[in-house]
Amino acid sequence: MLKTLVLLLLAAVACRQPDASAIAYEGDAIVSNGPATIPVPAWAVSASGESLAVRLAMSVDSTEIAEVVDDGVRCLKAGDVTVTLAFGRIQQRIELMCRPVVSFAPPIYEDDLFVGGPPVPLAVIALDAAGKQVHELTFSARNSDTTVIHVVDGMVYPRALGTARVIMDFGGVSTDLSYEVAESVARDSLQLAAREVRIWRLGPGKYRSRFFSESSEGGDPVSWRAPSDLCAYASDRRSELHCAFRDSASIAIFARRGARVFVRIDRRSW
Repeated sequence: MLKTLVLLLLAAVACRQPDASAIAYEGDAIVSNGPATIPVPAWAVSASGESLAVRLAMSVDSTEIAEVVDDGVRCLKAGDVTVTLAFGRIQQRIELMCRPVVSFAPPIYEDDLFVGGPPVPLAVIALDAAGKQVHELTFSARNSDTTVIHVVDGMVYPRALGTARVIMDFGGVSTDLSYEVAESVARDSLQLAAREVRIWRLGPGKYRSRFFSESSEGGDPVSWRAPSDLCAYASDRRSELHCAFRDSASIAIFARRGARVFVRIDRRSW
């Protein structure tokens, strides 16, 4: 009996984990944009830095703004709160920024996506109850087609020709953004003489063609020439042409007067 008791005491001593000496936390402040409960990424560590499997007590200094739910916190309205984590006499304070998002403005796509081109930031514009933009955001994002785009750290990376949607969740409030990855066909800087014509032969596909002029005179110095049954101008400008070719076809630019123009032709997905 004595031998068994000694063995049990030795086992208990061997299994006893080190005492906690601090509470570690991943990040600087917690940002919450929705009604969902969000976890607090904090844990107790020993003097040697070992993570300890212990439960931390949690409280907030304003229960009107936020509340503790299990091992997380949930915002009730906009404001800043201090979250206190404790284990015995050890404490850690973390700032919680409650920034509720209630709606979204139409996205502003500053740059196009091209196969082999640079990434662009997610174009989300989140608004609070007063209609003001919320700049402190925390969200998860997934996209509908990972073969077309890749999303990481708030940036959208183009992969292949096509379209995809990015679904963003702000802790229970969600929105989605549409992205199109095009393929660059032509990027030409041209010095054209009056009545000069330049032609591009294009294969089957859907195309967007645009020209940009440095002319300071009134009106565009050049115009598109293309099959009228297969191409149409953009609704708000004649410098942009949209075409859909089932077979190879040609488009051209005609110079009404001498001018320098820059031409962009992109192939798009059907």
